[in-house]
Amino acid sequence: MVDSVTKPKQKAPCTFCQRSRWLMVATILVVMMSVMFLNLGA
Repeated sequence: MVDSVTKPKQKAPCTFCQRSRWLMVATILVVMMSVMFLNLGA
């Protein structure tokens, strides 16, 4: 948030960072769900 306000020129990289962040969060959630499913299955 602060970086986007102090550095308006870095708009594209910021949006890319947010997108990659959401992708990372989604990947972590999928991995956690897979581990829980495997644990419940076992």
